Amino acid sequence: MPDTTLTLHQAADEAARQGDYWTALRHAADILTAEPHDHRARLKLALSLAALGQPEAATRTLVVGARDLVRRGFLLSALGLARDALEISAGAPEVLQVLDTLHASGSGSPVAEKPRMPPPVPPPIDAVERPHRDVGRDDLIRMAVELGTTDPPAAPAQDVRPLPLFQEISREAFLELVPQLRFAKLPAGEVVIREGEVGEGLFAVIRGEVEVEKDGRVLAQLGAGSFFGELSLFIQKPRIATVRTRMPTELFEIRKDHVEALAERFADFGRGLADFARRRLLANVVATSPIFEPLDLEQRRRLLEAFRAVPVDAGGTVIEEGQSPEGLYVVLEGQFEVTKSDDGERVMVAYLRPGEVFGEIGLLRDQEATASVTASERSLALFLPRKDFDAAVEENPQARAYLDQLSRQRLEDLSKAETDEVLDADDLILL
Repeated sequence: MPDTTLTLHQAADEAARQGDYWTALRHAADILTAEPHDHRARLKLALSLAALGQPEAATRTLVVGARDLVRRGFLLSALGLARDALEISAGAPEVLQVLDTLHASGSGSPVAEKPRMPPPVPPPIDAVERPHRDVGRDDLIRMAVELGTTDPPAAPAQDVRPLPLFQEISREAFLELVPQLRFAKLPAGEVVIREGEVGEGLFAVIRGEVEVEKDGRVLAQLGAGSFFGELSLFIQKPRIATVRTRMPTELFEIRKDHVEALAERFADFGRGLADFARRRLLANVVATSPIFEPLDLEQRRRLLEAFRAVPVDAGGTVIEEGQSPEGLYVVLEGQFEVTKSDDGERVMVAYLRPGEVFGEIGLLRDQEATASVTASERSLALFLPRKDFDAAVEENPQARAYLDQLSRQRLEDLSKAETDEVLDADDLILL
């Protein structure tokens, strides 16, 4: 049976696990000869060279691979090779140079959503020549070094999309962060974060795919280049969903303690993280809030530009019963309680969770708020001031129609609450 790139990868992995780096090097060199753009084979060749006392050649091999991945638009995978090079040769000028290139390539304005690019894994080759099978060790080292440090043939140019998060921070902060990235290679079905557990870090998918599930329902599937878990960097609270791998997956983890240390040293790092989290939260609420559902992408963008993010501490009241609402709110993160006065006591009416809207009844009907809204935990909301509300709903008649219909239904629900005292938790009142 002929050797394939798949069987040679497996054999190289097994040889490395057993400490047989000569065999691992032979297999990696054979794969790379057949497919010069196979960055996994280049990584295995580099790690074998490093284990065999060739750190400089290993570093150059990884730099060549990282440059190739940058040219092809796979920035996270390039970052992985650069991080491995730093572990072998910390502070090497050629590694810093490729990190500078990575940072410059990954910077820029956020771009419109595009279809996910597939991870850079070449298709298997079914019959691989074995030019390194029988050569002596000295010749093998020489041939492997030459192979690993030679740039592969030019590949078709790809659009390079800015790197989320990394585009937000300065070069200095970026160079400090990269060595602290923790790499994980997980099998299919592995839980990465579990609902209810307190989070300690943010994850980036280098290769593979994960799914986000809550209450037994899959909410999203995230592929290469996606980030998840960022709320743990800002709010110390349990995870709100479970994330597990759908296939063998490679990840970076950015731990909260590293982020906090960097934020103390680099002011722009803290601001960059805040901007990153804000855009991510906005994207989540756009995807989940019914107010945005009738709108196309351009209408959503314009409406979102009119909102501003408002943090609210636990116990903070944003709408007082009997007062005129100052604007429209959409819950980004956390939870708000809706309460109503009943013979001098506060009666719980409902809870508002991410994606829910409140404040629209007073704005649409020009009347005082029929209940109070208070944060039951540290929360974050989008706020559209009254002066901007009329212009926004006039420009977006679909959103106005949704709010009109919703306000009528919620007034009926509120009337029911006055007789039944408390609604079911799912009957959320939007004031």
